[in-house]
Amino acid sequence: MQFTLREMHRDFTHWRTYGLLAIVILVAAWSGPFGTEREFPFFLRLVYWAAVVLLTFSAAHFFGAWTSFLLRRRGLHAFPRILLVTLAAGFASTAAVLPVTIVVSGKEALSPAALFSTAYHALLIAAAAVGAMELLRGKKGDAVATGPSGEAERPPPLLARLPLEKRGRLISLSVSDHYVDVVTTRGRAMVLIRLKDAIGETAPEPGIRIHRSHWVALAAVERVERRDGRLAIVTGAGEVLPVSRSYQADVRAAGLTPG
Repeated sequence: MQFTLREMHRDFTHWRTYGLLAIVILVAAWSGPFGTEREFPFFLRLVYWAAVVLLTFSAAHFFGAWTSFLLRRRGLHAFPRILLVTLAAGFASTAAVLPVTIVVSGKEALSPAALFSTAYHALLIAAAAVGAMELLRGKKGDAVATGPSGEAERPPPLLARLPLEKRGRLISLSVSDHYVDVVTTRGRAMVLIRLKDAIGETAPEPGIRIHRSHWVALAAVERVERRDGRLAIVTGAGEVLPVSRSYQADVRAAGLTPG
């Protein structure tokens, strides 16, 4: 869950997100689609579409990012993954915007025809939200990605050592004999390299070494737990990685504390 919240926080602090939302709201308020031009004057249309767009986009983004992450972990191909993500985002958006339609239309908003109309409109906005989410985040395995600053960033050099289908966003690195087990949002692969050298190839992905045998990306931290009196980090991939005493100060300095 923290992984999804971190992704959402990153996108919602990006200027492109607010620019996109503002354009959609203004265009919808000006054109008055789906009969809103007949029902409301411009100011009320502006308020109505601001509420609808913000609620549906937020719900679609959260559940879309969560669903996308779960499906990426299972190695699902892009087309079926985006389709399932859009459906999940559409259902979430419908539930989020339903209170607004009830306030505006009363009990009529709960009729089958009205519910279908709400779901249809929410699905359209959810599809746009998913598209925007992919645009802002960029394809994780591509040679060039878009960073939070909006400037082009090259992916971590370590990803070039992985098979193409495994080149997702970095989650963790763990020592395994003479190899390093590299876990990404698209799976895992073993690389013949020293952990120190592998960590040196993780930039620009922010991360922290938590053990002599483990490194974790900050965005992939699901939660921090205490197990048998010792700290452990649970990643978005479901791994439980121990935090050694010598690295506990660094972990706390990074803002990672037991929840």
